[in-house]
Amino acid sequence: MAEFVIAGAATSIGILSWLLYRWQNDFNSQLLKKQTLYGLIAAGLFFLLLLVFKNPVAGVLAVVLMGLCLKRRRELAKKARNRIIENQAEVALQLIASFYDNTGDIMTALKEAADCIQPPLADELRLTVTQYNANKAPLLALQDMAERIDDRDISIFVNAVILSERYGTDTAQVIKDVSRKISHRISLRDELKNEVWGQGMTIRIFFIVLPVLTAALMLIPDIRQVLINGMGGKIIINVLLLVEYCAWYFSTNQEVIDQL
Repeated sequence: MAEFVIAGAATSIGILSWLLYRWQNDFNSQLLKKQTLYGLIAAGLFFLLLLVFKNPVAGVLAVVLMGLCLKRRRELAKKARNRIIENQAEVALQLIASFYDNTGDIMTALKEAADCIQPPLADELRLTVTQYNANKAPLLALQDMAERIDDRDISIFVNAVILSERYGTDTAQVIKDVSRKISHRISLRDELKNEVWGQGMTIRIFFIVLPVLTAALMLIPDIRQVLINGMGGKIIINVLLLVEYCAWYFSTNQEVIDQL
């Protein structure tokens, strides 16, 4: 048993250390707190599964799944930021089109629009103007902004402005057209979110019920012996961990919605 404890603890520490090393360049105080919390939860699950359920395989599996969970959280945080920018883009593009119509200068329009909206998009617009003031070509500064934000709507806006400037079309009208298309797509996405909300709630209930049911079954001596000492019980615990992770993953998966 001691060998399993040492091997499991070493494996878990190794996995957590590797994850922290991989993400050390992305550290900020909030991210560090989140990673520390997930690390503590992973360690707690490992020792719970090892000491209570006597299942070192499940302990290591729990650590691996917590690492995957943290990685997924990072992806969701990035998508959430892009979604904020996308929601801001509709109003921002309308402002940019209006200011551009009055001034005829895209950088002045960006600067004026940045003063009328909130971060994070306002910060990106100001950074683009700063790069332009540092003698970067305006269209190149716009391309850099599109690469930084990595948002489809902003990329469409930048490409539309570049093509409009290149071929001499009405840039203000082009920006207004892009803004209307963004507004229409956001409306469609919100409608789809409302339709799939019930399915997501069902998955979340399933996610909560399984561990509660397992804890209740542990109160029954015969079932507890099977889960702790039987090979079949250990397999059930391992499968339960995988099912829990899959349930959580699919409850956060909005790939179809994000494609709108």
